[in-house]
Amino acid sequence: MSGLTLIAFTLMFAGPALMSLGLDVIFASLLRRHVGSPTAARLLLLGPGISMIGAGIVVLAVEFDPLMRSLIALLLLASGIAVCAAALRARIRFAPVDPT
Repeated sequence: MSGLTLIAFTLMFAGPALMSLGLDVIFASLLRRHVGSPTAARLLLLGPGISMIGAGIVVLAVEFDPLMRSLIALLLLASGIAVCAAALRARIRFAPVDPT
């Protein structure tokens, strides 16, 4: 297994791991403070972007038409980076949840 493959699959599994961590943090925050956590929301939004970056690296390792391979990889990498940048720049605020 090459180093690039190891990095790609680590990134692909890191995305869902961040999303599940974000869910845990947001539920803990809701139970404790009755308000959602902006950090947890960012973790939820970062997950798909990181997985797309990993998928773009995996596509680079697959053997098929070099032009299509590079176009698909660039599309996945650009989309993943854009999603991550949007998640980090987002202004996320939650209103308190009224317990009824």
